[in-house]
Amino acid sequence: MRPAAFPPSSSLPLRLAALAACTLLPLTGTRAQTQPQPVMEKPASGAPGWFPFHISAFDDAPALLDLSFLNEAPAGKHGFIKTKGETLVDDRGTPWRYFGTNLTAASCFPTEEEAVKLAGHFAKCGINLVRFHFMDANWSGTQLVRKDGKAGLNEEPLARLDFFFAELKKRGIYANLNLHVGRKYEDQPPGAPDMSKGIDNIYPPYVDALKQYARDLLLHVNPHTGLAYRDDPAVAIVEVNNENTLLFNAWWPAKVKGPVHDSVLKQWNESLAKKHGKDDASLRTKWGTRMKDDGPNLIGNPTFAENAKGWWLDNQGGAEAKLSPASDGKGARITATKAGSANWHTQLLWAGLQTEPGKTYRFRFRARAEKEAKIYSSTQQSVAPYAMAGLWTLINVGPEWKDYTYIFTAKDSQLGKVNLAFGPNQNTGWFEFTDVKLDAYTDGFLPEDASLAKGNIPLPDENANKAVQREYFEFLADKELAYAKEMHRFLKEDLKVKCLVSHSHIFFGALLGVRREAIVSDVVNANAYWHHPSFPGGQWDPKNWEVNQEVLSQNPVGGVLSELAVQRAEGKPFALTEWDIPAPIDSLAEGLPLVAAVAAHQGWSGITLYTFAHGREDFTADHFHSYFNFQAHPGKRAGIPFAALLFRTGAVDAGKQRAILTLSAASLLDDIAENKGGVWANWRRFYEKVNNDGSLSLKRQTAVRIVEEGSAAPALKNAAEKSVPAVSENGEIKWGAVDKIATVISPHVVFATGSLGAKTHKLGPCSVNVAPLAGDGFGVWGLITMDGKPLEKSKKLLCMALRRAENEGMGWRADRKTVGNQWGKAPSLVLGFEGKVFLPGGEKTNWKVSAVGPDGQPTKVVSSKSNEFPMSPEASTVWWVAERE
Repeated sequence: MRPAAFPPSSSLPLRLAALAACTLLPLTGTRAQTQPQPVMEKPASGAPGWFPFHISAFDDAPALLDLSFLNEAPAGKHGFIKTKGETLVDDRGTPWRYFGTNLTAASCFPTEEEAVKLAGHFAKCGINLVRFHFMDANWSGTQLVRKDGKAGLNEEPLARLDFFFAELKKRGIYANLNLHVGRKYEDQPPGAPDMSKGIDNIYPPYVDALKQYARDLLLHVNPHTGLAYRDDPAVAIVEVNNENTLLFNAWWPAKVKGPVHDSVLKQWNESLAKKHGKDDASLRTKWGTRMKDDGPNLIGNPTFAENAKGWWLDNQGGAEAKLSPASDGKGARITATKAGSANWHTQLLWAGLQTEPGKTYRFRFRARAEKEAKIYSSTQQSVAPYAMAGLWTLINVGPEWKDYTYIFTAKDSQLGKVNLAFGPNQNTGWFEFTDVKLDAYTDGFLPEDASLAKGNIPLPDENANKAVQREYFEFLADKELAYAKEMHRFLKEDLKVKCLVSHSHIFFGALLGVRREAIVSDVVNANAYWHHPSFPGGQWDPKNWEVNQEVLSQNPVGGVLSELAVQRAEGKPFALTEWDIPAPIDSLAEGLPLVAAVAAHQGWSGITLYTFAHGREDFTADHFHSYFNFQAHPGKRAGIPFAALLFRTGAVDAGKQRAILTLSAASLLDDIAENKGGVWANWRRFYEKVNNDGSLSLKRQTAVRIVEEGSAAPALKNAAEKSVPAVSENGEIKWGAVDKIATVISPHVVFATGSLGAKTHKLGPCSVNVAPLAGDGFGVWGLITMDGKPLEKSKKLLCMALRRAENEGMGWRADRKTVGNQWGKAPSLVLGFEGKVFLPGGEKTNWKVSAVGPDGQPTKVVSSKSNEFPMSPEASTVWWVAERE
């Protein structure tokens, strides 16, 4: 077979604007429009404004900049951390906040020499909690889970953990011990979620395996402390499941085979029988009977038996691809050799579809690809305004042939003026398609022979109708909640764990996740990232990824910080167990001071950086080489002492007013069914119903209350008027969406971030005059008291200032959204800026100001007996310490 001839490029004006909106970017808040990036300076050793700034992970020497005084040692000195309303307290009733870091995988198990130094270094940085994360990871070179099938835990990493934990405890640093994070159970069926996520919520053998792991870890007696982990007050929190829910990717049970499928199917039918008895007739009336026969296929050449008749390969924007027969001669192959500048620049099109608006269609096909990739299919108008016509879906393809089915309702279509498209989505390689079918569809669900008595009602997939999906998500939510309750009971009653127990995280399950955590967890947790990397071609592809360079403080509604705040569960302490603005986002240096200020205003209990390191080799890395590591990234590390002081000392006051959104559990399930299983970030839909958005959390404290009874419409109590710029009720935090400058001004701290260049910024009793800055003018500057006194009375202040950080020789793409795997080399460099700082007290006040090196030691006195001092990159620092003379 040879395909019909095609022109090399068509002029079809297909503008798939929806592509950008459908790209998965978790936890990013409102999406900004793509803007041209300003020209940015390229770093090089010795280039003007740039200087190396490497902080050793093993630096634990006492220094001028040393926050170890914040930690009361040993950890647990005043008993177990517990809850009092929405606050964490010790046995004295003294409020306790934590500013912590994650250690991930093999970095949880340092050598004894490393452990002593790390513990001292963390204390020096103001860290008072370590979250031990991915200790169960199968991919990690060092892990607690045995691979030899023997009982118990791996002895060597457990011994390292014991010693490290004891060293942390000595320095007033608590532990958060994670149970299931990355473990993939050995008999996990193909097609199930990665790392057994969700499966262990519902499959009894996996629940039992997790319980045994908890027994092995928490009942183990640490020889250096003489206590089992369950009895040690230096363990603040045990987390059951990291980022785990049945409610995302909810359709996998219908698609896997074997014991896991059979177990979930049995539980599904038992749930239906309990609710509906044997009333098949009512259930069939409600859910409908499944369509038996195919309707007429609207695709005239579905298997490409007539070569490429009716199909059209469209290349635009510099894309290069060709169409040929599939390798087995039973379909068509797109071979994409060069991606265009947009997702839609290569498409295989079937033109002239006869779809009718409001009518339901079933779209089926088979596909495979040279390698795993995420491609797309869509229907779109072929005439102006070229709107999407009902179908848009991302498709995960791989080397094996796979059948795909999608149900959609046509919209904005005119008969004969709609195109069906397959697009490689900027991936290169070959992609094969065959058996393309599109027919009118009725969405009845029950097979003719299905009955409640037989227990053979199938598990739904994403194509099930709304009534089925509503009941299926109720089943999943009930199972997930029952599992969370059982794990909490098991830890507290069977193992007699004395510390706080958290189940998972609110975003995982969205508002139903908030409900689960509010019911079960002692402290409610969330993991959050501002513009987490996205992977157009396939998850975690080290070469094909990108980040969004939008500045968090300039997002109109507060970005991911507002997303966190509006989903805080009323009545429980709330903490961030993972926080990061990933590298190489240029503005990431603002992240820690911002999150610390917002968390303090919202009255949260903890912040945990993600992550200090992924492996032991990261402890000695001389430059940063990944999205998340704080170690070796001077732009991230610069904010640690500043944010630790701000959050732990309460330098920003907690808000006095709170807006509360009240929802019913039933309304959450109704919403999911209305949105075809769409769970992620569903808080936005409910805020829209009460005519508000996330910016409310920038003005006052926010929380959500979920009631179990009734189905009343959402109600928002104590809402604030929409205003721009957003300012917190106490006036201490002003957001930067209007003038591109966000500020924090309280008696104990001042901070500014954004377009600071060529301006004098009056911030409370202080001011800073910033020189003109090239490019976008972005900079970060702050001043905070180190002795707990107000700025005007303080005798010791910490100043931080920088623009951004890069490695030498980073391989940026022109749009500054990625460096692929070209992270560059040492040294990691900081771009500073010129300015003059005017300290509190006026001209008659004498301050001694020292530039401080990466080890916290003074390197140079830049000013003495004065209330002002010069900032300059020539000082080669991001920190200055001012001492009142």
